[in-house]
Amino acid sequence: MKKNFYKLGGVENSNKKRRVLYIVIAAALVAIYYLVFDGESGYLKIRAMERKILERKVENTQLAEANDRLREEIDRLRNDPAYIEKIAREKLGLAKKGEIIYRFIFEPK
Repeated sequence: MKKNFYKLGGVENSNKKRRVLYIVIAAALVAIYYLVFDGESGYLKIRAMERKILERKVENTQLAEANDRLREEIDRLRNDPAYIEKIAREKLGLAKKGEIIYRFIFEPK
């Protein structure tokens, strides 16, 4: 009976099935690896792109706030004489006619 079993390819057929199963599993693992770690649409690449998008949104928000502050300052410089005078005094050290500016220099002890 054993001779018949071997002649019909029972053991060889079983080994072939097992070999095919291993090849299918290996191919599936390679495909999963590619989807997760490689490729343009890989999970890790998508997560990295999502992080970059979030960083850019934060940066855009910060830049928009800075732009708003600069627009406000431009408006004040164009329309507010008191603000212009304040800037001229503080940053440029200017004074009106007849004013005397005193500068105190403190020496470290």
